[in-house]
Amino acid sequence: MSWNPTGESIQGPQGPAGPQGPPGPGGGTGNEPLQWVDFNDQVSEPSAPADGVLRAYSAKLAGRMLLNQRGASGLRTVLQPALFENNLWLVSPNQTSSLSALGGGLTSVGTISHPAPSPACGRMANFNTNALAGITAGTGNRDVIWTRGNGSGAAGFFYAARLGFPADSYDSDGPDTGTRLFCGLTSQTMSSSVASDNPAGHYCGFFRCHSDDGAQDANWQFATKNNVTLQLQDTGLPFLPERAFDFRVFAPPHASEVFWSITDLTTEQLAEGSQTLSLPAGTVYMRAGFQMQTINPASRHIRVQRLYCESDR
Repeated sequence: MSWNPTGESIQGPQGPAGPQGPPGPGGGTGNEPLQWVDFNDQVSEPSAPADGVLRAYSAKLAGRMLLNQRGASGLRTVLQPALFENNLWLVSPNQTSSLSALGGGLTSVGTISHPAPSPACGRMANFNTNALAGITAGTGNRDVIWTRGNGSGAAGFFYAARLGFPADSYDSDGPDTGTRLFCGLTSQTMSSSVASDNPAGHYCGFFRCHSDDGAQDANWQFATKNNVTLQLQDTGLPFLPERAFDFRVFAPPHASEVFWSITDLTTEQLAEGSQTLSLPAGTVYMRAGFQMQTINPASRHIRVQRLYCESDR
């Protein structure tokens, strides 16, 4: 951490003596008020502080620098950017067959319910495909509002989702069986994001397919496509049923690289990386969400606790 004092003389009532700071660049004594504070990226999480102390620090999350705090419990909290400045969209469980949404409309498919909370997943909304072949379940933006940007104006995005997979199997077990899963951003409908092993459109997000006559991914893949070429990047993190995962995608405004991270909340195993190939075009707007397709007529379930997307303005 570094800081920059003003280096100017400030007249005011005499106060108690404080700790000596570094000399200011303007020739001050080092006792002047701070002008700003810089926090370096903490590659490893700091230890929990003593009781009665709150530890503030910065760290990258899917490539994005964010301010964090950690108390004596050891739990990390990321501080929320200003709601009145940033453009954001948040979806969370509600009750019966509805979801709560802030910042925009939804398009949902499948039957929504709210099972009892569990220690592994907390309180989540459940989506069911209802044992119909080729049917999808999930939710996403009604409108396309997120873009990488192509040089100027409002652009870039930070996507985050916490999803649960409560069933014991999502794999194929014979001809024309299995599932496809996608969570991230796409220029198409969310249902289109799992229509095949190589969906159409511009998109970036996490993809997992397991079908008898197609891909049989053991690990989550990070998928990007520029409406022409599909690029799959193996995250190295296994897809396992009866687990919950955190998914995050960060596209800095007008940049040529997209960052990602994924965490298995049961094992706390983290995988992260970035991609520069086959990125969605910077002029294309996309919707955020998640979707699952059951290839065969089986009742499949996918759950959501939080679905979030944000841009700087």
